[in-house]
Parts: sequence; C-alpha cells; structure tokens
Amino acid sequence: MLVDATQGVQAQTIATFYLALEQGLTIVPVANKVDMDNADVPGTAAQMGRVFGTEADELIPVSAKTGLNMEGLLDAVVERVGPPRGDSSDGAKLRMLLLDCNYDPYRGAVSVVQVVDGKVAVGDKVMSFATGQSSEVLELGMMTPEALKVKELRAGHVGYVITGLRDVKSARVGDTLIHAKDKDAVTTALPGFRLAKPMVFQGLFPTSADQFENLRAAVDRLTLNDASVSTAPETSAALGPGFRCGFLGLLHADVFHQRLQEEFGTEIIATAPTVPYRVTYPGAETWVEISSPSDLDQSRLGSGPVKGGGGGKGAGGVDVDGGSAGGQHRTAIEEPMVEATIICSADATVGSLAQDYLNML
Repeated sequence: MLVDATQGVQAQTIATFYLALEQGLTIVPVANKVDMDNADVPGTAAQMGRVFGTEADELIPVSAKTGLNMEGLLDAVVERVGPPRGDSSDGAKLRMLLLDCNYDPYRGAVSVVQVVDGKVAVGDKVMSFATGQSSEVLELGMMTPEALKVKELRAGHVGYVITGLRDVKSARVGDTLIHAKDKDAVTTALPGFRLAKPMVFQGLFPTSADQFENLRAAVDRLTLNDASVSTAPETSAALGPGFRCGFLGLLHADVFHQRLQEEFGTEIIATAPTVPYRVTYPGAETWVEISSPSDLDQSRLGSGPVKGGGGGKGAGGVDVDGGSAGGQHRTAIEEPMVEATIICSADATVGSLAQDYLNML
C-alpha cells in the first residue's frame, strides 16, 4: 500500500485499502518519495496508523526515484506475504485468472494470467469460463522483466499466454480460464472479481465517416485491457455511426480519449457526458434505465397511470405530466443521487471543500 510521504493518505488510497481488506490480502505499508525535502515520514506513519490501524514500525520508507531501501521492500514482501494457496498437485483441475491483456499486431491478444490451480502447457486447449470459447495455447512465458518462454505454468505462477484466438473481445479481464476437457468438472469461477459499473456515458464519433472502422479497431483494443469501459454501437443523425461508451468518471473518459489519440492516432468527436437515468412509463410495472435522452420512448409518455416504483415525485425524481386529470397519467424519471463520505485535512473549510467539489465536477 503505497502512500506519498509528501501528501499523506488520500481518498483513493482508502478506497483501495478497503477493497484489499475485503479480499483478505496482506497489507505492506510503504511511504514513497522520502528523498523529497518536504517528506514527512513520521507524520505519514501516524496518519496511516489512525486510518488503517498499521504500526509505525511496519512502515517501509522508500524512494522509487533514487532506489532507496528497495531491497528492504522486496525482503518485506517475501517475509510478510504468504505463498500461493492454490492446488499444485498433478491431478488438480486448471483454473487461471486473467489479470490483464494487450494486443500485439502479429500475435493477437497476449493475456497475463495467474495460475491458481493446476498447470497449463503449450499445446493444451483452454476455454473461457464466461463465454465457453476455446483455443489452443501457442506460447507460454514469464516476464523477467523481458519475455521468457517456458513450456508450462504451474499453480502460483504469473505469466503470459498466447492462444490461437485473434479476436480481441475473446479475452476479458477477470475471466477464469480452464482446460476445455474439464468444462463439466469445473463448475465455479475464481472469486474476487466484480464488473465495474459505468457512471458517465459519452458518444464517441470519428471526425469523418470513412474513419469509423479505424475507430472501431482502436476502441476494441483499448477496452481489451480496460474492462471498466462499456461500449455499444450508436448512430447520430448529425455525426453518423459511432459508439456509446460508459466510463467510471470524467477523468476516466479523458484518459480514454487521450489514449485513442496518442496510441492509435484516432481523432474523435465526443458528445457531452451524461449519467444514467431510470424511467417508468405510465402503466408500466418496472423501471427502464436510459443513458441518453434519445432513448426515451416518446410514444409512451403520458399514456396511462403510474404503477410500481413508488411513483410520483421523490428525491432526485421528476414527473412528466401527460396532461390527464388528477395527474394520474405521467412518466416518472429519476436521476442518481450520491451518498458520499468526504475525507479531508483538519484545517479544511466548508468553502474550500465546496470549491474542490465544483472543480472535480
């Protein structure tokens, strides 16, 4: 758990800490940038003790810039983090967790995997637990840090796998890979992975219609190692064919745009970001989630009485009156509300917090 000794504990560190705690992971507290003049290692240790409950003598001060105390950090990881707990026996059924993936123009999708149970060898036929798609293993290896080819990977190993599949959508981060012959024997996927839920949606369109296929290829390859981005085809009357993309936030969307331009040379037109709303039409029993005003079914607005979903106005909700007597024929639209905990320094004022929040928006 890396903390900047010049900044102290920040919000994203706390969020990541609780995710690691839920998974039962061993926490190794580290203070980085201790070579800086304004680094406060004792203060950082005390703050981490208050927030995370770590002891001051557990903190490892390092400098990634100068290499200070890197050997001590590596030794601490070996001492404190236990060995892999998977089944490495000869008869164990293969289960591999897909950690990351990148696209090679000559070899296709190169998957980074953690072998949790069993073993995999070159020539084996592996299958995706999520999609059921199978392919043959063409190459295995480890990063040392250069790619080092090996004949097999066993439980506890982390390495890369190249299969015969060249479709970039065939490898999704968080998937479990098994032997195709064990598809009936392995009934549970590896736990601990949850799909991210997009919070902000944008339409992405090429600057010219003849660049659509280039945009499609770039989006497919970027989403290969960023499973938190959702994509769906979309057509605009003004901009032509494009994609409706969901992101975790505005910063995530901005990084995605920059990668499209810098890594693939793709120029795009991005529409104004929107958040998902949910709608219940008159006479309907369920809510329908929409991410664009164009998704509203104009023919159903104000066509019957509201049923279910609590109906009527509420926090974050709007009623679209259909014009019927007594207001019984209306469409209810609700927007998301956020219940947030703001963590800040003791000397922060309400005015500064409000300004920081507005800048973030």
